[in-house]
Amino acid sequence: MKNITLLNLIYSGKSIPGVADLLKNYLHEDRQEKQKKWSVEDHDIKNPGITYLEQRIAAMEGGRSAVSVKSFSAAKKLLFDTLLRSGDNIIVHNAVKFSINERVKLLRRGIEIRVMKNDELYSFTELLTERTKLVYVETIDSETLEVVNLNKIAAYTKLYRIPLVADNTLGTAGYFVKPITFGANIVITSTKRWLHTYRSVVGALIIDAGNYDWTNERYLDIYNYYQAERNKYSKADIPENFSLIHLLRNKSNTDYNKHIFPLNSLLLLKEIEGIHASAKIQTKQAKEFTQWILQAQSIGKVIYPVLRKAVSDKRLNPVLKNGFGYDIAFSFFNETLNRELVNDLKVSQYKEYVDYSEIERHIKIHVPALKGEEFIKVLKDKIQICSNKKQTEQNYFQLNSLVGSF
Repeated sequence: MKNITLLNLIYSGKSIPGVADLLKNYLHEDRQEKQKKWSVEDHDIKNPGITYLEQRIAAMEGGRSAVSVKSFSAAKKLLFDTLLRSGDNIIVHNAVKFSINERVKLLRRGIEIRVMKNDELYSFTELLTERTKLVYVETIDSETLEVVNLNKIAAYTKLYRIPLVADNTLGTAGYFVKPITFGANIVITSTKRWLHTYRSVVGALIIDAGNYDWTNERYLDIYNYYQAERNKYSKADIPENFSLIHLLRNKSNTDYNKHIFPLNSLLLLKEIEGIHASAKIQTKQAKEFTQWILQAQSIGKVIYPVLRKAVSDKRLNPVLKNGFGYDIAFSFFNETLNRELVNDLKVSQYKEYVDYSEIERHIKIHVPALKGEEFIKVLKDKIQICSNKKQTEQNYFQLNSLVGSF
C-alpha cells in the first residue's frame, strides 16, 4: 500500500489527468480484469503509462491504435523490417532528407527508393510496379518546408491499393494536420519535436488508421503469416482481424529499440494535454519572427509554409489547420554568414533549436515552447551582428581600395 500511495503522490491527477487512478486500479486488478479494461482490439497488457500514451496520441492523430518506440530511427526500422522484403520498392514524395539518408540503408537490404518528381498522376504511375509496397510522404518537408498535397497522393494510393505512410512530425500530434483524415493509412511521428520539457527523452510512435485492406495481393504473404500464427497459438491472444499494431509489437522480424522505458512514458504524459496549447503560442511567435526577418536587408531567402503559396491557395487551406507551424528556414545573401550564425548558436543553450541544411544550404530554426521569446530575441541580435559585421567589412575594403587609388 505504501508503494501505491507514493505513486498516487507522484502522478497526481493534477499533473496527469486520470493516471493516479489508472495506476492504482492496474496494480489491484487480476489478469482478466486488466485484459478487459486496459486492452483494446490489438493491445497487449503493457505498462499502463505506455498504454495511455499510445492511445492518447493515436486519438489526437485520428487513428485507431499505436505502438511506441525509443527513437524515430527505430520506428522507421521497425515498420520497414515488418512490411518490406528484398526486391520491394517504395515511392517517396516531399521527403528530401528521408530519400537521401534512408537510400543507402534500404539498398543494403535490396529495397529501392523511387522519388516522385511532382505530385501529378503520371509521375506516380511511371514509378509504380508490382513490388511497390508503400508510399512515404512528409506532411511538411523537414528540409524545404513544402506542404504535401495529401488529397492527390491519397487518391493515387487508394486507386492502386497501396498503403500511404505519412511522417507527421511537424504536424505536432494532429494540431496542424491530420493525415488520416485525408486518407493516410499509417502515421509515423517523433515526440521529440513537440514535447519540450523532456527533450532528452527521445520517443516515436507508429499510428495505424485502421483503414487499409491488408488482404490484397501486395501483402498476402504477411496476411497469411498473421493467420498462421493465430492458428498456431492461442486465438484469444491474437485479434481475429488483421492488426498491424499487433504485428509490429509482437510478430516483427526485429526487436531493435522497440519499446520506450516505462518511466519515460510517464514523463511524456505530463505534456500531452498541453501540446496544442504550446503549438498555438509557438506558431504566433514564428509568424512574428517571419514578418521581422522579411524586412531584414541582409536576408536573401525566407521559407515558411504560408509564404510558399497565397493563403487562399487550395493546396494549403485543406491541409494545414491552426496556422503554419513553428519551423522557419532562411539564408543570408552571403552564404558564409549562414555557417557563422549556426556555429555561434551551436555553442549556446539554444543549440537544439537551430541547424544548417547541407542539402538546401540554409538555416533551419525551430521555435521552442519554453523560452521561445528569449530565443527569438537572441536570434535577432545575432542576425543583426552578422549583418553589421559584413557591412563593416565591405566598408573597410571599399575604403582601402579608395586609399590605394591615390
